[in-house]
Amino acid sequence: MAEEIATTAQVSTNLPEEVRHELFSVQTNRLYRAVGAKHDVDSAKIGELGSLTFQLLQHRFPASEYIAQIAKALEVTEEQARAIALDVVVDVLIRFDKDLPHIDFKQLVRGWNTQMDGVALQTADEFTHAYVASIPGDVTERQKQRLEVVLDDVAEHKVEHDAAKARLMRSEKVGGLGLDAGLAGAVLDRFEKEIGEKVFEEKVELAEELDLKKKKVVQPSVPHKPRIDAFTDEDAKEIERVKAEKAAALAHEPIKSVEDVVKLICSGKMFSFENPVLIERCQKIIDSRVRGVRDARAMRSQMERAVAKGGMGISGRQLAEMVQAVEAAVREYEAHGEGMMMKGRAAHKQMRAAKLEHRAGREQREQTDLDARFEKMTGKKVVADASVPGAIESSDQDLTVDVGAIRSAAKGAQAAKPRVKKSIKKPGRIQDIKVGKRLVGPTQELARLTITDFRRLSKDPMQAGTKIQDKIDLLENRGYEMKVKGIQAWRESPLNRMYITLTERAVLGGVTIQEALEESQQAEGESLTDEELQVVMKLNAALRF
Repeated sequence: MAEEIATTAQVSTNLPEEVRHELFSVQTNRLYRAVGAKHDVDSAKIGELGSLTFQLLQHRFPASEYIAQIAKALEVTEEQARAIALDVVVDVLIRFDKDLPHIDFKQLVRGWNTQMDGVALQTADEFTHAYVASIPGDVTERQKQRLEVVLDDVAEHKVEHDAAKARLMRSEKVGGLGLDAGLAGAVLDRFEKEIGEKVFEEKVELAEELDLKKKKVVQPSVPHKPRIDAFTDEDAKEIERVKAEKAAALAHEPIKSVEDVVKLICSGKMFSFENPVLIERCQKIIDSRVRGVRDARAMRSQMERAVAKGGMGISGRQLAEMVQAVEAAVREYEAHGEGMMMKGRAAHKQMRAAKLEHRAGREQREQTDLDARFEKMTGKKVVADASVPGAIESSDQDLTVDVGAIRSAAKGAQAAKPRVKKSIKKPGRIQDIKVGKRLVGPTQELARLTITDFRRLSKDPMQAGTKIQDKIDLLENRGYEMKVKGIQAWRESPLNRMYITLTERAVLGGVTIQEALEESQQAEGESLTDEELQVVMKLNAALRF
């Protein structure tokens, strides 16, 4: 048998060297054995199948006799020989389609079997698609598509086993399936075992498509536009417009008041809320931060607090960005305030210097008038300030005084009568007695808190209760003793006394506190509302030591 194959190889000069080398390779021998095992052919006769196939490629006999030659050599029926011939072409010879253009393998198969549906002439993607579709279990369409892409590359030998395994182990967020190492390896092993040494049909482009690719595409010519290097008025206007837009986006009016700060901050997108209650709470929290009632930590805590407890229920990144925006606006407001103070100090210094200069000029003019009068009366020149000893120039030889000159000067001084200005009399007015405001600390304020003061804190009783709770928290920052004093002051307040009176009436009268509240509203007129009563009850439950 070996001598027959060798003799045939010597005659086959019309086959390419690569094809002849591949026909007698170990891989091709495995393919022949796989076809023989599929049809229960004796392994000792596999060499005869290879020899017949080699003779077919050399045109030693017509293709129509190939089936009969197989049936005779392998001692099988004609139907079995037909099936063997089809498998040989599909699994072994179809890969030489390009190298052997004189043989049309597809036409050869059509001649042997007009039923092409039964022939496994499949491309790699067709085989992979059918394989993935047959996988049982709950698999989503996205997972099937990703698995099909990986297995298709494996079938076409585009990726190695390890690379395909790594792609299956990737997270689903980056295009993988999220399989572990064991499961990914098992999937690939099973697929590689399924395809075995199977050779798939290669994708061949149509002749029309190749002709279109060979044709050079000519792009239409674009009309030449004149190049203008001059700087036109339109360019200048465009630059000015862009500058104006940038300036409007980056700059705003200086912050001059607390209201401006609150308005600027709340105009941002992150501070917009659909609930009007949250909008009001946000404005009040920011207002307290700008005025210094709360620091940044207390403001953040109040924003994080639940909505039911008087907060805003904000957390995470939104909270951090809101706190950062508020702190930036507060720093800008404080910097503007310091600048205004510096300008005020400079203006004050300038005004003071002008006053001193005016006073010095006036004193100089008065001193000049006095010196002139003295020189006229005494006839002696003043060389320095009269208050300085030795300022009057005198001589040891002439110590006499001209009495006549003094008398004439005195008479002239008496003749000049002073001019008296008429005083403008203003009608007297009565001034009301005004008592200065006394400073009240937080404990005194809590001790004097009435229902009117409580309602002045906020229209919303829940918000007013939150402000009272904030006062207690601020006292706690100064020490535990201050917190105790604040709670005691709250318990002594008229508002809390009103609540205690209601509870006493309810207990002594054997009625509910709501009924006692209704009786109090009808009898006294000004009393707690239902919402205010609930807030006071929650405050008494929270304010303990």
